Amino acid sequence: MQAYFKATKAIESILGHEQARPVIDALNIGISAFENKFEEQRPILKAEIKDEMSKELASKADLALVKTELKAEINRVEIELKSDIETVRAELKTDIEKVRAELKADLDNVRAGLKAEVNQLRSEMKYNFRIIWIFMAIILFFSASANPIFQHLLKMLMNMPK
Repeated sequence: MQAYFKATKAIESILGHEQARPVIDALNIGISAFENKFEEQRPILKAEIKDEMSKELASKADLALVKTELKAEINRVEIELKSDIETVRAELKTDIEKVRAELKADLDNVRAGLKAEVNQLRSEMKYNFRIIWIFMAIILFFSASANPIFQHLLKMLMNMPK
């Protein structure tokens, strides 16, 4: 309104009060016509703006649909991840069992090898012990060949199982 007042004062100062009156009246008629036209167009403009905004903005139904789609996608991914986790778990279990079986087989082989070596050492020790007994018997035989107890021990040594 202040701009209108300044404009009419400027026209009056240039043309004078009497000559400015028809110009100001014409200006008032134009402004009134514009205001009337604007009031007539207001509902149409409002509807057009609302229509444009509804095209640009998401409605509650649109948001609900997106929410439903997101939930479905999250559930799908969750199921897929659970399946992948179970697959990896099963593969790991299989791998662990395979390693366990390999380690058990390796341990059994080591045990068998150690048993064989221990048995070999026992056989060698028995053999060495017999040789020692034979040497002792020979020594005793030559030192006490007339002694009946030593003769009996010698017979026992000779009859020992191999």
